[in-house]
Amino acid sequence: SLDDFALLSEKEVLVLLKQRLVDMEMQSLRSQGAGRCSPLRWECSLQRFSAHYFSWLTLPQLRRAFMLARFNVLPSAILEGRFKKTPYHQRRCGCGSKDIETVEHSLLYCSRFADIREVYLGPLLHDVANYSDFSKACYLLASHDPAITEAVAKFFNCLIIWKSSLKSV
Repeated sequence: SLDDFALLSEKEVLVLLKQRLVDMEMQSLRSQGAGRCSPLRWECSLQRFSAHYFSWLTLPQLRRAFMLARFNVLPSAILEGRFKKTPYHQRRCGCGSKDIETVEHSLLYCSRFADIREVYLGPLLHDVANYSDFSKACYLLASHDPAITEAVAKFFNCLIIWKSSLKSV
């Protein structure tokens, strides 16, 4: 209750709030299972895929971008296809590659984002060059290192801004 919070120090309140956010994400993960809109889709252990980004990313737009990628709900042909009931195999990226516009495609291959990928993710991708695409995506979205998390969030934030600018034209 609010009266209980009044008796706690600021540090104790922050610890409780962070734990509540982690608990809420875990509850959400468990309720959604391993479907396409769940971080469990990445098949990472829940401890390794924790929600540290809530405290690491101080800008709301970066937290939002990272969360949308983790939950596989970025603005994309995948998401639009869910609403329009487009068959999965027809949810192609607009880059001309004929690939389905997945998080992995945007993160690793989409030619439209090659420049921002190199700026934000270039060194990180060189470090995991021998990983499978799925493992690269899992590594980048795991929220296990503040610097990696911030770089990935900035990449996806640029992607979201670019896509929203297309809709406003």
